Amino acid sequence: SVITVVFNASQVIEKTLNSILTQTYTNTEFIIIDGGSDDGTIEIIDKHRKHIDHFISEKDSGIYDAMNKGIQYATGDWICFMNAGDTFFNTDTIKDLFYKKEISHDILAGDCIADYKSFTKYLKAKDLQKIIYGMTFCHQSSFVRANMFQKLNFNSEFKISSDFDFFYRCYLSKAKIKMYRFPFSIINTEGVSNKLQ
Repeated sequence: SVITVVFNASQVIEKTLNSILTQTYTNTEFIIIDGGSDDGTIEIIDKHRKHIDHFISEKDSGIYDAMNKGIQYATGDWICFMNAGDTFFNTDTIKDLFYKKEISHDILAGDCIADYKSFTKYLKAKDLQKIIYGMTFCHQSSFVRANMFQKLNFNSEFKISSDFDFFYRCYLSKAKIKMYRFPFSIINTEGVSNKLQ
């Protein structure tokens, strides 16, 4: 399940939609949780509705509340959050991870590329063991078993750090993680956490 959380992102939502809908691995579902956008975002989403498995638009209490809603609707074995403005690294990203592969891990994590518009920065993922020193990889470059998300969820009381909290709790629960030395995603650096820092 690929889940996109969005609120008033008409300038960037189309590139996220195109990135997800052009993935060559087809055994996926696509879920969009919109926070009640009024800037034209919904009209852009509507153009792709036949390719979207589940879409809701309603007010929420923040990004992690919206992400938890997405988890509730997900029916896949794995979940990846690719929120508005973020994209997969290329059209084969999901295929490279899952096509004809048996996976015994709980989390798959890879590198990412941070797009600062005037330049990009390659961010190498670190093993979950190092999370005691800070965030080790971005959620856009991770696939987590759905049952872990359903068990732990995001703490919606945190405005910008609930992904860190979630992965820290995964670490405490001794989740098995598989690291990859290639990028999963290209992330938008104008997201919520960057604006609030």
